[in-house]
Amino acid sequence: MFIGKSLLYIIENSVDISGNSIIDTILFAIIGGISFSIAFGLVGRIFDKLGVYDSDLMSDTHWLIRVIVFIVLTHVSIKVAQVIKWIFSFQWWRYPIAFLMLIGIVVLAYYVIHRISKKKI
Repeated sequence: MFIGKSLLYIIENSVDISGNSIIDTILFAIIGGISFSIAFGLVGRIFDKLGVYDSDLMSDTHWLIRVIVFIVLTHVSIKVAQVIKWIFSFQWWRYPIAFLMLIGIVVLAYYVIHRISKKKI
């Protein structure tokens, strides 16, 4: 039990999504819960499809694989959350919006000029 608590503490303290420790703990709990549910169900279904049924050895193997899948899913989910935070942390999105607006203005101006020149003929 001590190892699991220590591991959870290390993971919690390494999570830096929002910069606020309370929000990061809540986000980690949500991400961890989702990752655990997926890992638990996925590994169970895989072993059922393989036809491997419960025994002491397989039970330990199930849990080991579930822990590995949980850690990987949690790590990937945290990195995705950090990338999303990074995307919205600075105003880079202004440039594509400005570019699209510029294209829209050019297309609209071309359309108006083209319509006016057709009416004169």
